[in-house]
Amino acid sequence: MTFLRTLLPAAIASALGLLAALPAARAADVIVVFDGSRSSSVAIGGTSKLNIARNAFGAVLAGAPADFRVGVAVYGTITDSCSAASYRVIAAPGTAAQAIAAAGEISPIGRGPLAESAVTAAAAFADPDAPATIIIVTDNRDNCAPDPCAVISALHERMPNLVISVLGLGVPNDEVSALACFAEITGGVFLPANDAAGFRANMAEVLEAAWAVPVPPPEPLPTATLTVPDGVIQGQPFEVAYEGPLAEGDQIRISWYGTAPDARLVGAFVKADGAPVMLTAPAERGAYEIRYWNAERRMVLASARLAVREIAASIDAPDRVQQGGAIVVRWTAPLQNGDTVQLAAPLAPIDRPLAEEPLRRTESTVTFVAPAEPGRYEIRLVRPEPQADRGEIRGAPEERIIETQTIDVVRAAVTMTPDAGIVAGAPFAIRWTGPGGPADEIRLAAAGSPAGAGITAARPEGDTVAFDAPFPAGNYELRYWSAALATVVATVPFTVTAPAATLAAPSEIMAGATLTVAWTGPGRPGDVIAVAPAGAPDAEAVATVRVSAFGRPAILDAPVAAGGYELRYLAGGTVLARAPVSVTAAAVEMSVAGPIAAGAPFTVTWSGPAGQFDEIRLTRVLDDVGRAVASVRLVAGTTATLTAPAEPGVYVLNYVAGSSGLVLGTVSVDVRCDACAPAAVAPAVLRP
Repeated sequence: MTFLRTLLPAAIASALGLLAALPAARAADVIVVFDGSRSSSVAIGGTSKLNIARNAFGAVLAGAPADFRVGVAVYGTITDSCSAASYRVIAAPGTAAQAIAAAGEISPIGRGPLAESAVTAAAAFADPDAPATIIIVTDNRDNCAPDPCAVISALHERMPNLVISVLGLGVPNDEVSALACFAEITGGVFLPANDAAGFRANMAEVLEAAWAVPVPPPEPLPTATLTVPDGVIQGQPFEVAYEGPLAEGDQIRISWYGTAPDARLVGAFVKADGAPVMLTAPAERGAYEIRYWNAERRMVLASARLAVREIAASIDAPDRVQQGGAIVVRWTAPLQNGDTVQLAAPLAPIDRPLAEEPLRRTESTVTFVAPAEPGRYEIRLVRPEPQADRGEIRGAPEERIIETQTIDVVRAAVTMTPDAGIVAGAPFAIRWTGPGGPADEIRLAAAGSPAGAGITAARPEGDTVAFDAPFPAGNYELRYWSAALATVVATVPFTVTAPAATLAAPSEIMAGATLTVAWTGPGRPGDVIAVAPAGAPDAEAVATVRVSAFGRPAILDAPVAAGGYELRYLAGGTVLARAPVSVTAAAVEMSVAGPIAAGAPFTVTWSGPAGQFDEIRLTRVLDDVGRAVASVRLVAGTTATLTAPAEPGVYVLNYVAGSSGLVLGTVSVDVRCDACAPAAVAPAVLRP
């Protein structure tokens, strides 16, 4: 066996050298990325490459330690696709049995996005800072990423404790360097093999090295402290200060005293900056605790007793509010069923409020919409009407009003200030003041459009509102809609400018060839790079491709008809950039060496556009190209291999452009069968 070995500086040696000095610990997690591309179905010594890899994986894991955690990922699971859907983790790090079962479900079908599959596998490790290993199985280089080594270098910067090793199986010599960089960058190894025995030995070497790498002992448990008030009022908000790990998911909780650690009545998430949180005291008096709950370890890190005192009746509302604005009334009371808060005109009878809201134990506020008519009004805390059948004593209705507060309603005063330099498609903010009624809206509309027209709208909450600027560039208006007044009470004009974009591509390309377009621009969902005939309307295109959210070049096939075309960057239907491109006629050649034997494979030497989905199809004379007896997808720089039909005769090789399905060239071939009995064959006639 010819055996090429690439060892990376001190990677395995230093890890093994440390074993004696480190305490016993669980081995580092491992994910093995299997080759699910179409080429892994090719056999070596009567066994497919995929099965060679699976057999070696299962055999080596039979000797793994019981606590060894190993997962499985795969790439190439969608036919001829490099999209994110074609690589995925099918088993997170777990038991060897789970990993072996997952590997058994893989079916070879697609292409080889090695680098992106490594990034996806890395995201499956529970702790991105802990030692971990990815083992990639492959029979050729990455044929998706423009620069796989750069992808791995960026991954290594984020996860310096991640080691990537590559196990090659029948890798061509001229593709070794494109794979070795995965290991060189991360401190792993590249181990190629050309048969099952060599591959199994390589699998054993990297897996055994991985389960020999110890994980540092766990960090000590975190601590926390709490600072709570001496006493709080039933149903009222209060503040809790704290210190602790401030990890995502940690909470400050109210619990009954002495209940289970994970029991809670209510809670609030801790803040990343450690700022105090607001909680609402329980409505029922009793013995309570405030607890710092750590989500990761599911345990209480600190607790403190909480005293809840009886509430006194009160209401708190703003002294003034604009027409149609929100009146937020905070209330406290020893709650009875049927208690309400009213908004009424001064001295109005208790049964004639303008609005009334019931009090609920789970809430401490009620909200009214301020009247449209300016003036003075009352907020009232009202007891329910006595029930004679319950023995309750009747009295004057006004005696049911236990608290009041006056509020002045003033005319609406609205300001709206948009950000400067608003670009079409980009987010921008509007700082505003105004009534802030519950149903009010800030509307975005085209300048001069009817009052009821609009492009989008948002609720005016807080002191800012966010929008995405519309397309196309031009003049627009912000309109404040008051629901209480049923009209637009303020209008502010603003201007949207067009975003910048550029296109860079070859100025001349063969018809049907793969066209790579570098671009800059907004990169919004829905933005496209389009190819259109020169001078065609902006909405017309013969081919389009969505831009990548990561700024990657756009790839599409050139039109099959020669002529003058234009590349266009379109956002929201607006062309932001243009670049001319000349498409020359396709030059296609196909040849077959020697006679073709019926039922046997044969090789076609070809040249042509090599578009993304181009094919050579073999058809019977006069048959439509869609009724092929054999076909093969073309890869630039390679020959094409097809299997001849069992029936001898004259056939046609068709070069088909994948982007359009058009035939760009044909060659007739003769399929012979020397052992077949002669038969009368009608003269062959090729299609024009």
